[in-house]
Amino acid sequence: MKSHNTTAVVIFTILLLCINVTAGPGSSGIWIQPKSETIFKTSFESKQTSELPVGYKLHQEISSQRGKVISGEISKPNQALKYLIPFKDMGNRRLTLSFFARSPERVRCAIWITQEGEKRKSAFQIDKLPKEWKRFQTSYVVPTDAPGVIELVAPSSFGSLPGQAFLDDIKVVADPETGPWMEDPEDFPALCSDKTNGLWLAVTTRDAAGPQLRLYNIKGEKRTLSFTFKPDGITGIGTPDIVEWSKGCVITLPIERSERWEIACIYYNHNAQKTDAVHYLSAGGSANILSALDIRNDQALVVWQGNNEFPRRIYAASVNQNHVSKIQAVSTKNISSSNPDVIFLDDGKAFAAWDSFDGENVNIHGCYYENGSWNNVLQLTSDPRIERHVHLAAGINRTGMHNLWMTWQAQSFKKHLINKFDEQRVVVAKINENNKLCFLNSVFKELAGKAPNSLYMHPRILQTTDDRLILTARHSLDAHKGWESLAWQTGEQGLSSPITLWKEQGRWRPIPMAICDGKVVAACQRDNLPRNWGIETGKSEDWTSEVVLVPVTETERKQSTNSMTSAMPMHQPFSLSSQEICSQMPPTDFSLINHVQKYSAGLPRQRQMHNGSELTLYWGDMHEHSDLSVCQRSQNPPVDDLWANQRDIEMLDFTAITDHGYNMDHPQWAYSSERVRAHFDSNRFISLLGEEWTSDHVHYDPPRSVKRYGHHNLIYQDAFFPKYYDSRDEPAQSPTEVWNDIGDAEFISIPHQLADTGNNPTDWTHHDEHHQPLAEIFQQRESYEYLGAPRQSKAATPFKGHFLQDAWAMGLIIGIIASPDHGGSKGKAGVWAEDLSRESLFKAFHARHTFGTSGAKMSLFVSSVKQIMGDKTTLPKGDIPFTITACADRPIAKVVIIRNNEEIYTAEPNSRDVNIGWTDKAAPKDRTLWYYVRIHRDDEELAWSSPIWFFTSKAEMYATKEHALNLTHLHPHGPPADDPGPSVNWRKKLKTKPGKH
Repeated sequence: MKSHNTTAVVIFTILLLCINVTAGPGSSGIWIQPKSETIFKTSFESKQTSELPVGYKLHQEISSQRGKVISGEISKPNQALKYLIPFKDMGNRRLTLSFFARSPERVRCAIWITQEGEKRKSAFQIDKLPKEWKRFQTSYVVPTDAPGVIELVAPSSFGSLPGQAFLDDIKVVADPETGPWMEDPEDFPALCSDKTNGLWLAVTTRDAAGPQLRLYNIKGEKRTLSFTFKPDGITGIGTPDIVEWSKGCVITLPIERSERWEIACIYYNHNAQKTDAVHYLSAGGSANILSALDIRNDQALVVWQGNNEFPRRIYAASVNQNHVSKIQAVSTKNISSSNPDVIFLDDGKAFAAWDSFDGENVNIHGCYYENGSWNNVLQLTSDPRIERHVHLAAGINRTGMHNLWMTWQAQSFKKHLINKFDEQRVVVAKINENNKLCFLNSVFKELAGKAPNSLYMHPRILQTTDDRLILTARHSLDAHKGWESLAWQTGEQGLSSPITLWKEQGRWRPIPMAICDGKVVAACQRDNLPRNWGIETGKSEDWTSEVVLVPVTETERKQSTNSMTSAMPMHQPFSLSSQEICSQMPPTDFSLINHVQKYSAGLPRQRQMHNGSELTLYWGDMHEHSDLSVCQRSQNPPVDDLWANQRDIEMLDFTAITDHGYNMDHPQWAYSSERVRAHFDSNRFISLLGEEWTSDHVHYDPPRSVKRYGHHNLIYQDAFFPKYYDSRDEPAQSPTEVWNDIGDAEFISIPHQLADTGNNPTDWTHHDEHHQPLAEIFQQRESYEYLGAPRQSKAATPFKGHFLQDAWAMGLIIGIIASPDHGGSKGKAGVWAEDLSRESLFKAFHARHTFGTSGAKMSLFVSSVKQIMGDKTTLPKGDIPFTITACADRPIAKVVIIRNNEEIYTAEPNSRDVNIGWTDKAAPKDRTLWYYVRIHRDDEELAWSSPIWFFTSKAEMYATKEHALNLTHLHPHGPPADDPGPSVNWRKKLKTKPGKH
């Protein structure tokens, strides 16, 4: 590969070292978070009932050994008791409330903040308190110094049943004011040490000028911007990696230009204050991403993921200032591989590791590099869990032995929902001379052996010169919050208790470390992204994010009270020989093989002829969330993992990740869009840009039982579409106004949770046949086909008006898909299209040549002469014939044909392959007819086809915006758009059997 001169190809800004960045902690060098202050604390041991707020009583809990606790009880709907904690002079400080709670009836609990001059704000919600004691914690940044009150509302019967709540150990801690944020959001830190120049910190930013990389030099408390890398035409940026170089540092960075991703390898010369060389590495294809590097004697070894072949592989190249070696494919052919890391060993060899899906499990693989060539690939792990995100470290121990360390995350999922974590464990092991994994007993017990509900992510490991291991990882703070930054270190007695490096939440970003002047320093990303969904309106300005540098061990932290417990002193090395064991992970019920089999991921490709053209069945998911969406943040994967799950494990052909618009800002939307394009494989896997537009926040005066609009997924054909839509912006928009605002761009809007009580039911008065061609009939909450349908959602409304059959009865022309929402697997979209491209998929979406399944891949094709499912036509003069073709890898027990929402034909083939011909000899000729098919696999997996519509005339067929809104029997509480009724607790009414309202 040809080397390029930097000045000829790259446009960047070099800033003088004397220019310092001024802002908050992120602008500093190594920073120690000041001491926190406890402003309220009680365990109720010395309290009297007379000292408690009205409604609360003292109890002595002997069985739980909690001592004295308090309880409150309410007996009617829409009641609540409040424990009030006042505060003042807390402007710009973070208040953290923690408490223990339980409720026999599982009543609701909420945290509100009331402050003079500010609107009452929701800080935390618990829909159902657990029956057993559990600790809860939430934080809130106080905007002004005005007096205020924390309202701990428990019990509450607003949206919940009445009952009793118990509370104990209430504590409020005030963190010190941390100063202003960086002007531009920083993300994805990479850190390395420099024996001469201190530390190098690389971060990515996305501002109005577009994506770019910034390189900082850090000496003590001084952080100086060295240069900004923004090559001409850049439209996307990946995660950087950085290593020390004899003249400064070397950085690898995936960048996107002209719709292709390549790896930039940047040699930055500190003395000359400029880059000496920039190489662009590409193994072919459109996506060269997820890069890592290490260096020895000024020769860098770079590894990355590329899509020149499918499945994706790991590629590598050796690079110096003047030359790039031949690029080699390192991972095994025909096995999807991702997330590589590489390290040079002290014996001159190098080692690379990555995760691979071999059709049965996702395990860690590795390979040695020696004398310019790569050896055979080794499978290093074999646990049933999905094992990803390996990180490597190397060093020489006290006996002169060369050590190669590896850490990674091992995760399993709830039942078969592979995008919803059940556990995330951090594992640390040494690779011995026989290429076997040896675990440290104390480390293994503390991390990998912890209870499965501990969610740890993206570990990083470092071996120090005095034979210690330092480990960092992210730990989930709560289902809806972010992740805290933790560190551990080894000593003679084992692994230390975790040190909290930074109290404030951040994203899941890894925490890199480096040793500078004998001190271990870590780079932690922090942000002020929402911690729950109780946001009144959308953000007029972006949220922010920055990187702070902190010392890792207690001696360098100067007695900082950040640590959860005291860490071990640095001077105590551990004895590897006394702790080295060979072990296996704890047992798990999770089985990726069973998942693939249950959902028929490998169902053979199906094709059908239609009017002389061949259509191919492509499988997809049009509704899935990453950890960006606040509602189930801790259990949903980051986008790169989510794309890999969809492409490799689910074996889908297309996917849209639809994170909530109200969790977006401009940098987050840019990042999400970039990841869509980074995971696009032409003609093999189509990644689609999308978002979820919701309307739960809409307020009404007077209140009404059914709020407007519902939830809609917006899917864009253009992966560069620049705008996202936040339904919480003011003034609020209707779906029609959003569609009009999008303008001429090609998109579709898909309503989902159609008749749901937990969220707003769909308002069918907003419909457009082109912009809203499809509706989601099934998802992880199950079916919204009709009231009383097979596998009906337990959260569905107990009355008609919002189910999909109701929309057809109103005269709407809308087809069917299914998609899972949070969690994956439960719901798939089948599309009959001409080829696998964004253009052909959207053509099929608009034609409604689609069907949905409850999760398993089952082929379904319905036709009537020249029409197929989704088509419109006029009524024939005679009988109406139909052909139903279906196949599955388990017997199809039942086939049902539904006309105008009534079942008129049922067959029980009990066969994997079905070909049924049936003719409607009694079809009415005086009204519009619609027919669709539902099939039942013998395990009650379901599939539904889009209808075929038959109109009495062409004029009627084209009058698709005429809605039958006067069908009062479908709206017992009035049409959805005009409902004047009071607020109704439909969750309570769900105890009445379906069909009784």
